[in-house]
Amino acid sequence: MLKRTLIILFIISMVFNIAFVSTFIYHRIMMRPRFPEQPIPEPLSPYPELIERIEEGKKQIMPLRQKFQKSKTAFIEALKSQDFNKEELMLILEKTLENQVKMEKELGLRLIELRKEMNPEQARRFFCRRQFQQPEKQQPKFPKFRELIKNRRKEK
Repeated sequence: MLKRTLIILFIISMVFNIAFVSTFIYHRIMMRPRFPEQPIPEPLSPYPELIERIEEGKKQIMPLRQKFQKSKTAFIEALKSQDFNKEELMLILEKTLENQVKMEKELGLRLIELRKEMNPEQARRFFCRRQFQQPEKQQPKFPKFRELIKNRRKEK
């Protein structure tokens, strides 16, 4: 009886081990990931002079960005307020747009200056990065999920 019990326990143990290993293999090898992995941008490490110029540009653009963010926040706060004053809102909106135009113009000038210092290979690597691609060329992170949400909204 003892030998028979040991054989039964051994068989049960083997079944559980085979089930665990096969589940692991199925999930790791057979199943594809749900969403395609995003390409990892190429590092700019071979070009330290570019990194220094980029950091320098960020430091110069940061005050403009902070000014724009503050004016944008002020505009949203004015929209949330109880008192609705269209003239005041229009003034805040104009100031916000001015700050945004200044920031974007300075950013564009910095990119032009940076491009002047690059060779064609550096420019290709730098401007082919994800943040410079046009939105229609970028892949959505969760395309099936977004499509499902759109279909549900249409049904309602």
